[in-house]
Amino acid sequence: MLRRIVVGGILGLLVLAPVCAFAQAQPAEGGRRSGGFGGGFGGGFSGATEGMLLGNEKVQKELELLPEQVADLTKLREATQSQMREMFSGMRDLPEDERRKKFEEIRGKMETAQKENREKVNAVLLPHQQDRLKEISLQLRGFGAIDDPEVAAALKISDEQKEKIAAVRTEQREKMGELFRQGGQDQDRDAMREKFQKLRTENEKQVLDVLTTAQQAQFEKM
Repeated sequence: MLRRIVVGGILGLLVLAPVCAFAQAQPAEGGRRSGGFGGGFGGGFSGATEGMLLGNEKVQKELELLPEQVADLTKLREATQSQMREMFSGMRDLPEDERRKKFEEIRGKMETAQKENREKVNAVLLPHQQDRLKEISLQLRGFGAIDDPEVAAALKISDEQKEKIAAVRTEQREKMGELFRQGGQDQDRDAMREKFQKLRTENEKQVLDVLTTAQQAQFEKM
């Protein structure tokens, strides 16, 4: 069993901050986001999540980072944040159809930027630090991490399984979009949180059912 090294509220804030900003730039129907409410809203953006984790002092201590490593990673994180802000600049003010079109245009740029950022981060970290960071990131993303190409490859998820998982993700996005539409500003926050948590639990069970027993065991080890 992996160690649970960080209180959920602290890391939740680190993860949800970039996720919320990303979600605000998405279409109203609730397009891809990543793991804020659990599985399926952007497992592919794990590099950004790991980058944010490295700014947390408890994570830095867990990885036993040297002061010079922290300084280098801080510069990388600030550069990445600036790059993301530039990509999404003005997107929120666009009409929905234009916002959707622009997001599709920059999706590839984001994936490229993520890959480049991960390579730069790995150049700073030692091998054992890279491995531990991946473990922490997987803990946080939960079943949302299954969308990550590296994780899917390690689990040997078949194309048929990917299609089933994608269907689960689509259904969850639709349900979440409906919750947002029904909610509004007058909706009780605790009630909304409970509904989202229920949706997350249901989604995780559906994804788990797609995996074989061996895949489930391997994912737990990861």
